[in-house]
Amino acid sequence: MASCLGSLLSANIGGKRGERPLTQSLEAPAPEGLLRRLGHRALIRNLHRNAFAVLAALFATAAALACCSPMSFEIPTEPAPPANYGQLVATALKPYPDFAAYGNFELSSPRWVHAETGWNWLSCLRFEDHGHRRIYSFFINNSTVVNARYDIITDHCGAQQYAPFDRITGAVGLLPIQPQQPGYFGPPALQPQQPIY
Repeated sequence: MASCLGSLLSANIGGKRGERPLTQSLEAPAPEGLLRRLGHRALIRNLHRNAFAVLAALFATAAALACCSPMSFEIPTEPAPPANYGQLVATALKPYPDFAAYGNFELSSPRWVHAETGWNWLSCLRFEDHGHRRIYSFFINNSTVVNARYDIITDHCGAQQYAPFDRITGAVGLLPIQPQQPGYFGPPALQPQQPIY
């Protein structure tokens, strides 16, 4: 990291030969008599040059942070989903006695997602809370529930298929089979438009 930052900081961002380095071009000129010495247009040109130098410094900083970042953007290989995810969710629900008053529990199949706790399996629990439908998200890693919270829009729990779920035993039923619409052949193919002359 030090060699990466050192090479970026040692470069003269001023650009051309004969120009002052970046640190000198950012120095403010003396305010007294500046208009008489430089004139209005020269003053504006000097301000634009300083703004360009500041933007160049910000770009260099962003480049240094990007090339020296230890963060990996690779997606890890997806492990096998936990076979006992229903039991893990049921175990996580046991400390909450309020769930006994709720009903109509359904659980989605686990999906491999990236969340604030890293790469985890996400399973969504849908239930009825006194006439209101609620969705709770469970994040599972290494056969333990590492995070649980109410569903947020980035969890995409509303787009999942749900199977009946027994919150006492952790048994998950079979996913319902979605009937095919007759005559449905998938989304329409995009046709290239003819150019308008």
